[in-house]
Amino acid sequence: MEQLSEFVINHWILVTLFCVMSSLLLSSFLNQVPSFTPGDAIIAVNRGECSIVDVRSVDQFKKGHIGNAINLPLADIMSSGAQLKKLKKKRVIACCDAGNLSNAAVKELRKHGVTDALILKGGLNAWKASNYPLKES
Repeated sequence: MEQLSEFVINHWILVTLFCVMSSLLLSSFLNQVPSFTPGDAIIAVNRGECSIVDVRSVDQFKKGHIGNAINLPLADIMSSGAQLKKLKKKRVIACCDAGNLSNAAVKELRKHGVTDALILKGGLNAWKASNYPLKES
C-alpha cells in the first residue's frame, strides 16, 4: 500500500489523466443508445416489429431514403404530436446520414414518450455500404 501512495505522489499527472479518461469513457458508455445494424433493421421491418424514422431534413429525405421510412426531422420532433402518438406503441429505429443525429433524435423521442427507440448503426452510410436500396421521392 505504501508503494501505491508513493506512486500516486510521484506520478500525480498520470494518475489524474487516468481518472479523467476513465470517467469520460464510462460516461460515454453509459450514455450510449442501443442500435440495430442495417441487416437487423431489415429483418425487424419485414416482420412488422418496428418503423424507421428518418430524422434528416425534408430535402435530404427526398434525395434518398429507406423504403417506408417516415420523415420526421429532428427540429420537428417536438411539434409532431400526431405522428408521435402512432410511434409510441412501436419500436422505432431512427436514422440519419452517419448515426450522429440519430442519437440526439432517440433521446428527444424518449422525452416525448417513445420508449422503444434505437438508432440505425452507421446511419444511411452503413445502409448504402451494405448495398441496400434507397427510395427517392
